[in-house]
Amino acid sequence: FVGTTRPIRIRTSTPNMLVATLMRRGSQCVAWRRAPVSAGFVGTDAVWARPAVSRWLCTQQTKEEAAAAEKAEAEPIPDKGAEEGGEAGEAGEAEPGEVAELKAQLAEVTAKFEERHDQLVRALAEMENIRKRHVNDVENANKYATTKFAKDLLNVADNLERAISMVPAEVREGEPSTLKALLEGVELTDRELLSVFRKHGVDKVDPAGQKFDPNFHEALYEMPVPDAEPGTVARVESVGYKIHDRCLRPAKVGVVSKQ
Repeated sequence: FVGTTRPIRIRTSTPNMLVATLMRRGSQCVAWRRAPVSAGFVGTDAVWARPAVSRWLCTQQTKEEAAAAEKAEAEPIPDKGAEEGGEAGEAGEAEPGEVAELKAQLAEVTAKFEERHDQLVRALAEMENIRKRHVNDVENANKYATTKFAKDLLNVADNLERAISMVPAEVREGEPSTLKALLEGVELTDRELLSVFRKHGVDKVDPAGQKFDPNFHEALYEMPVPDAEPGTVARVESVGYKIHDRCLRPAKVGVVSKQ
């Protein structure tokens, strides 16, 4: 048994006898277990009935190894919690400086992000404004493309109206004649011209009896009218024209003066 760590197998019926035998031989039983085998039973009492033969597996150890093991067991086990606490304390001491540095970096990154975000929002708003202006310009260009051409034709419409107004009433109501036929042709031409104007968004402005509007009317004079409200149009000297919602030519009118 001395000087060996080889597991040995000993059969005995009493564990205490096994330990005493090993101790007398200078060995120490460091590990043992009971392994019952299927053998006969001793005694007739069912309570005390147990195997008559048991196996005890022990690992032997020399005295020197036993002393070394006892010394190792006697040494204090280092407190891992204390070591961890010390490391945590050192980390805690260094933590405020690291946190301050991280906060400074975070503030710098946040400031840069906000600056870039503001620039992006402004750029998007500017692009949206440019897009809207471009859409409006294109729409207005298509809508008012005939403004100059229509304005040049207004004199033609005025001349046709003057020609019609110069024909006496008896000729209009009289028997058919060459002059009456000519009048009918001029009136047809005038109506056709006004129809073409309306097709392209040009309408006549005849503001007789309406409230004076400086956007579409041009006041030539004021005149007293007893039963009329001051500021209304009393007489139209020349009709005006508008293209869609813009004034093409203002109507020249006389306005009722204040009493």
